[in-house]
Amino acid sequence: MDFALYVNHPTNRARVHRTSCAYYRNRKIPDRTKTREWTTYTTLAQAKTAMAVSGKKDTGVFCQRC
Repeated sequence: MDFALYVNHPTNRARVHRTSCAYYRNRKIPDRTKTREWTTYTTLAQAKTAMAVSGKKDTGVFCQRC
């Protein structure tokens, strides 16, 4: 299973999702715009590290749909 980091720049927040999550599967393409971005990782540890260094507010690992 892979993991995705969602970063929302206007709200200054980030959250890790599973790539099987509906939010990730139904995301808008392209994955990177001025206001948001999705980045995939092969391990949860990599995604958590990326979230920590993003400088965004950590809104948690996994949403209710994950």
